[in-house]
Amino acid sequence: MQKTRLALLLCVLACPAPAALVAAQQSCAALGAFNFYPDGTINQPEAWTLANQGAAGNADRGALFPIALLGTPQPALNFLPSHPLLTAAGAAAPPAACATIATAPSRRLAAAAPAGAIAGTFSWSVALDGALSASGSAVTLAAATATPPSWTANVWGLADGKHELNITVTVLAGSAITADGVRAPATDVIFSQSVVFYKLVQRPTLALKPLTCSLDLTLEATDMWPEPVAAPGGAGALWKPVYHVWGKFVAGLDGQPYTGEDAASEAAQRHYFDLVFVEGSLTSDFPSLLSLAGNDTFNQQDTDPSWTYVLPGGALNSDGASLRGAPKFAGALAWNGTLVGVQSSNTTLLGFNGPDSIQLNEYAAVTWQYQGLGNATCAIDGARVATDPSTGLCSSPLLRLVNDTLLHTLVVTFRDACGAVRSDYMNFSVPGGWVTNATADGLPVTDFYDAAAGTPLRNSSKLSTGRNGAAGAAARGLLVWAGAALAVAVAAVL
Repeated sequence: MQKTRLALLLCVLACPAPAALVAAQQSCAALGAFNFYPDGTINQPEAWTLANQGAAGNADRGALFPIALLGTPQPALNFLPSHPLLTAAGAAAPPAACATIATAPSRRLAAAAPAGAIAGTFSWSVALDGALSASGSAVTLAAATATPPSWTANVWGLADGKHELNITVTVLAGSAITADGVRAPATDVIFSQSVVFYKLVQRPTLALKPLTCSLDLTLEATDMWPEPVAAPGGAGALWKPVYHVWGKFVAGLDGQPYTGEDAASEAAQRHYFDLVFVEGSLTSDFPSLLSLAGNDTFNQQDTDPSWTYVLPGGALNSDGASLRGAPKFAGALAWNGTLVGVQSSNTTLLGFNGPDSIQLNEYAAVTWQYQGLGNATCAIDGARVATDPSTGLCSSPLLRLVNDTLLHTLVVTFRDACGAVRSDYMNFSVPGGWVTNATADGLPVTDFYDAAAGTPLRNSSKLSTGRNGAAGAAARGLLVWAGAALAVAVAAVL
């Protein structure tokens, strides 16, 4: 029996509070709410206004849908808390869920009690990404109604991406007095609301790498910014990126611009230079929630099938017509006329020749001709020589002053649009003339390299080949989304 009494005593001293009491305290906090549109106030940016939130389907004055903002003008968010204990009427007869300091007033407190109930006071704070950003203390609701609490900050220095405000209100313990003179609440009552926003200053971008050894130009894209974001509730997208890819044919194998050859002659042309353009922008199923730069709409001209946009989760839609009339935000060129060479077959050597004669103290001219798109570099006796000092590249013909009778070796290295590297050499001297290892029908590839994305492949040997495909008037495009990589296949504008 003694053990039982001892156990009961320990439980009284150390056991957790009954579940009913905990639930009651939580219910008191649940009575708190917010109004983000106090009379006489205007939130910034417009995406936080009642009109814009309502246009997105949010009729709740106490909660805000996520928005995207630029950072200028400086954001400002007003709010007004509500709780029964913050009004005299609510304090007079506190909700049963809100515990009071005493179940009945003492005689001394009753004698000192005011004639009417007194509303409680509250403190508030706003944390940005977990760090305190603004606060106020011992505020009455009457004073707050006249001058509502607000948060504003210079967010220009914040990183682009998702940010969160956490607004917390604390009804101070014992700050309210009931009609019976009892103070409430027994402990601080805390309620809060989070507000999410995205800062987007950087225009849509992606890293592009041209894959140029095919009939069509393929762009492999990674590091896309920003990634698509689902709308509240998952119905639609807060935003989704749109990438428009098009090209402009520059020259074919003969170095001449396209003049409208028939399909038969065109099919024989498999190498060409293209100027490639890639524009990134954003669209949204809830445009009223985006306060960004460059607001526009997709018109009839820029909604051909080469427009492709990426949905939340990575799915693609390349039906450009579906974008017609849709909102367009933050458009910017990721590639602005980047010159790229495209070829569909191996580079071959058509000729590699020295001068008819080599004389002392005279210039010797060496010529070569490759059928392929790429860059050539030259070295004589291992030392780099260039016909274009600004690029370090070498083009035919190469003139060399011969001022001795020694044997010299010229090596021409050609890197083509397929990433293949081939080298051909020629030995020359005054007494011996010249000799080369090259053959007119090409040599096996000796090495490969990874061409840098966006680097123009110049036709250093003044050779290029025809453009791709049958006649057509519009660009063609296909985006293939696979994990973190995006591949864009593009045909030239014909």
